[in-house]
Amino acid sequence: MDNVEIKRLIWILGLSNAVKFAGKPNLKSIMGKLLSQKPDLRTQINDIKPLLDEMIVEVSKLTIQEQREKLLKLDPTALEKKATNKEQKELPELPNTQNYDKIIMRLAPYPSGALHIGNARMIVLNSEYANRYNGELILFFDDTIGSPKSMRNNPKAKYVLPEAYKLIEDGLKWLEVNYSKIYYKSDRLEIYYEYCEKLIQDNIAYVCFCSAIEFRENYKKQKKICPHRNQSVAANLMEWNNMKIGKYHETDVVVRLKTGMDQKDPALRDQIIMRISEADHPRVGNKFYAWPMLEFSWAIDDHLIGATHILRGIDLVKEDVIEEFIWDHFNWKKGEFLHYGRIKFPNMKLSKTQSRNNINQGIFDGWDDPRTWSLQSLEKRGIRADALKKTLLELGMSTTGIIFDESWLYSKNKDIIDGISSRYFYVEEPINIEIENVPFSEYTAEPSLLPSNPKKGKRK
Repeated sequence: MDNVEIKRLIWILGLSNAVKFAGKPNLKSIMGKLLSQKPDLRTQINDIKPLLDEMIVEVSKLTIQEQREKLLKLDPTALEKKATNKEQKELPELPNTQNYDKIIMRLAPYPSGALHIGNARMIVLNSEYANRYNGELILFFDDTIGSPKSMRNNPKAKYVLPEAYKLIEDGLKWLEVNYSKIYYKSDRLEIYYEYCEKLIQDNIAYVCFCSAIEFRENYKKQKKICPHRNQSVAANLMEWNNMKIGKYHETDVVVRLKTGMDQKDPALRDQIIMRISEADHPRVGNKFYAWPMLEFSWAIDDHLIGATHILRGIDLVKEDVIEEFIWDHFNWKKGEFLHYGRIKFPNMKLSKTQSRNNINQGIFDGWDDPRTWSLQSLEKRGIRADALKKTLLELGMSTTGIIFDESWLYSKNKDIIDGISSRYFYVEEPINIEIENVPFSEYTAEPSLLPSNPKKGKRK
């Protein structure tokens, strides 16, 4: 492309963006669209940047009507509704539904803050499938202990926030997600203890005193067993009891599952299933010292609640292996695993931990601050729940990674509110002026609040 063609394309993209978003062109969005359409221009980005900056300045000076007129001169078809390149993906059918009397699925939020747009995919997919099959959806707070007490002052520490339980339930209510019952993992420690003890009795789990570094460097990487693996069942049961009564401190000891030190994936080699935490928990205080790891707790809970289909991100496939290992040992019926790819949000900083820190430091105003991208913040900004659900459902169950463009959400929201929203205008710092020799006596305009629906009334 020569400079004339590049400049023309930049103006078409800039004007289209401005018309779509109330006359204000967004440089990042325009540049992203330009480079997605013409990837070869990436090598010329330093030359193109001044053209983009110039266009932003000039387009911002125009009224929306002027922007539309100029856009149509450059591209007469620009304002026509065009088919998107992002095909709408129908959700595939759940596998082996005929093998179950009832489809049972679960939501598993960790209550460290309000749910954000990234968490919403898991929620929307589970809810959609449960509704499709007239099944049951369970809300299961994954409120294990989180980071050790020794890390609690670390900004990266992850732990349960008391207010997060209600924030999550409020977010689900806004999304109109219906669930049959609520469970809390913090209420189920005795259950995990029971099954951990069974695994130890069956010589499938053992108490290990190796430090994390020692185990990783000397045994995991070398595919060698550590000395504790061959302890007697009686010795393991004694040390397990010592763990429960608080004899040991954080990082002193763990319980490992004998998944095998010859596993191809190092992360699966004798996986930790229980560890010590001395941190207080918002619901149970310091009543318990031994806490389950995620994979172990879900192997037990998915069986006990009868989960038939388990949806999780493709990055959590390791959990499938651990669950199946435990199910096989106890000869339990297996559920079905389904996975979806990761979503990248290049224009958003999605982190409940970071949002918590920013709120605590007064940088954010609260969990409904727009910068959190929480469900509360989306509601506050006027985003409709249906817009978010439709946007996420269009991504389907593909395991391919997706780069999320927030304009998809805004477009869906506009489609919903455009036909129901009254039209008003705002003049910042208005000035009264007097006009002489007006040729008529009545000069108050009364346009329709909603041009497509005169019954909505008029405004003056």
